[in-house]
Amino acid sequence: MAELERELRALRIELPPEPDLAPSVRAALGPPPRRRHSRLVLVAAALAVALGTAFAVPDSRSALLRFFGIEGATVVEVGDLPEGGPGPLAFGERTSLDQAQRLLGFHPLLPDIGRPDAVYVDRGLGYLIALYGGRLRLSEFRDEVPLLTKLARIGGVQRVRVDGHAGLFVPADHVVFELGRQPRLAADTLLWNQGGLTIRLEGRFSSEKALAIARTVR
Repeated sequence: MAELERELRALRIELPPEPDLAPSVRAALGPPPRRRHSRLVLVAAALAVALGTAFAVPDSRSALLRFFGIEGATVVEVGDLPEGGPGPLAFGERTSLDQAQRLLGFHPLLPDIGRPDAVYVDRGLGYLIALYGGRLRLSEFRDEVPLLTKLARIGGVQRVRVDGHAGLFVPADHVVFELGRQPRLAADTLLWNQGGLTIRLEGRFSSEKALAIARTVR
């Protein structure tokens, strides 16, 4: 770990004022089936943006501690979080749940809390967002493509299991990078892998409540 910290402190990443990685990600994904060899390129791009933003915070270079990961997502604990606005909860085109399945080519897995109030799809990234009033946001995508990076405060991330699937619980007011989008402050979030998808559940809840909802996802 000491060697990794020295290498990370030596990093100097210049970021554009408004990084937009979506076009390059879409190009790397290509037509279905998605190409496996693009995975490492996407991981590096997402992590470089997140770490570059973190290192722009004074004294944060000495406060980088641990990496956590599941398929499709990486969480990094840092001592000082970069600034992030509230940001929009949804992007892409608004559609119906049935149409979303046709557009994305996979069956959406949803919690047993009723039908979502709104569904959005980014077809280029293969990304689904379902909103449940002002209480809950669920997003998911194929876990072969790493589209999420998070920066969280030291000591907050918890490793969890969702019906045997690996997961992470990240407390509120962390910074999330949904690849190709500006970073935003996020509420309490549960991440896990299930059925070939990376699933992200965001709301204002304890880890116990989040896990209870996640166990109903089918």
